Amino acid sequence: MAEEDKKLCFIICPIGHENSDTRKNSDEVFEEILDPALSHEFECVRADHVDRTGYITTKVVQLILDADLVVADLSTHNPNVLYELAIRHSFGKPFIQIIEKSEDLPFDIGGIETVKYSLNVRDVAIARKRIRTQADSIDWDADVHANPVTIAFNLEKVATEPKANLDALVNHLTKISDQLEALDDNITFDVERQIENIEIEMDDNLKKAKEDILQHMKYYSTLLEGKLSKANLMKKQTKTKNSNKKKVS
Repeated sequence: MAEEDKKLCFIICPIGHENSDTRKNSDEVFEEILDPALSHEFECVRADHVDRTGYITTKVVQLILDADLVVADLSTHNPNVLYELAIRHSFGKPFIQIIEKSEDLPFDIGGIETVKYSLNVRDVAIARKRIRTQADSIDWDADVHANPVTIAFNLEKVATEPKANLDALVNHLTKISDQLEALDDNITFDVERQIENIEIEMDDNLKKAKEDILQHMKYYSTLLEGKLSKANLMKKQTKTKNSNKKKVS
């Protein structure tokens, strides 16, 4: 896709000071996971890519509101990230959540499908695929995209206008059901990956045990051969002695 035809994706993530561990980690996530996953359809930008002249906070908020898609990295539960994601939620626009796989999601957004990642080669490939799949499944014609804020707002609206908004209630309950299914898929995926890692570890341990057994068998076989050779030699020497004694007699 030509650059001018691409949608805009704003990346919300912990930034930190230049050369800090936080900045280096965010750079790796951007370069290894996010940009490769989305660059086929989106131009990806971060707050530190924005022109620093003028009031930077206003520019960041404008990007949060105007970007076609927002990806929020919730790792370390950074307060700026949570605040900026809340702004995006309040306008009901498309977003994708990601988090480092060893961390838990904050309770209030724990029910939203979230891509877990790490920077090892295997997990990077899986995270790219899952982010791309979520982006490709976005309904760009929808006026409002479900999140805890829009769901709560519409439920309140339904409570005050029950007859006129019954369809809206059914629609949002369906979206909640879809989110629960997505959460279940996440859990299943993590369990399957853990089982696979255990199986790999067991195979490695079994292989090492086999190698150790073979090495010990070889050692004892060599030791036994040596003892047998020595016994045969002693037997032969004894026989020769006895033979010589008989001749002398």
